[in-house]
Amino acid sequence: MFPNLTTYIWDHSNDEVQRTFLSTFLNLTDAGSPLDGTFVDTAEGEAPAGRAEILARMQSMRPNKLVGFHTADIPSTYSLTQIYNFDASESKIDWLRRIATSPTIALVHAQTAFGTCEQCGHVHSALAAFLIGAGERSYFAFSAIGDAGGPGSAGWEFCAPHSPADPIFPTWCTGMGWSDDFLRPLGPPLADAERSAGGIWRRRFATGTNVSVDTGRGECRIDWAVGPATVCAPFVTVDW
Repeated sequence: MFPNLTTYIWDHSNDEVQRTFLSTFLNLTDAGSPLDGTFVDTAEGEAPAGRAEILARMQSMRPNKLVGFHTADIPSTYSLTQIYNFDASESKIDWLRRIATSPTIALVHAQTAFGTCEQCGHVHSALAAFLIGAGERSYFAFSAIGDAGGPGSAGWEFCAPHSPADPIFPTWCTGMGWSDDFLRPLGPPLADAERSAGGIWRRRFATGTNVSVDTGRGECRIDWAVGPATVCAPFVTVDW
């Protein structure tokens, strides 16, 4: 289950594994289930034998339920996809803008370093980039990885314990991160994002919240309708 802690993985070419996946999925998404479907996280690299087939069977057996998996591609078969390490780059913004026009649900996941808020700038820039490209079926989350030299088992760097001193940065294992920005009013976007000749992305929202991202300089700013602005260092001055 956790790459740093075990060498055991599912063998999707095995008939018993396929039966287990299918029966579990069908039981969890049966009539009356509050679950919308299932998401299958996958490791990087070449897809193992049988994985595409089992996911396609799951989708065909429950066509009204979401089936998705971790991929940077925009899937044609599945209803949901996720991308890790989302950041304020042209490629990630382009990916989100393209998928936002499709029926696919997208979860973008910003992965940060664990511990102090020295990493907050990365979360803020990823959130700003998300607001530039997000559509109605787009979702944002972030979590943290542990300090590589920390105490504990060999898996500390992947599953470090939650730090009481910094509760907004749980690890991937203990849950998603939280930012008070998630509570600020946003409203629907007034239009798609626009990119200036100077390479700055801008987008306005109905509540008066405005977002700007300069991917070349690594700068961003979210001027919220309520509360202080969220700024990525170095500071950005935008003439709206």
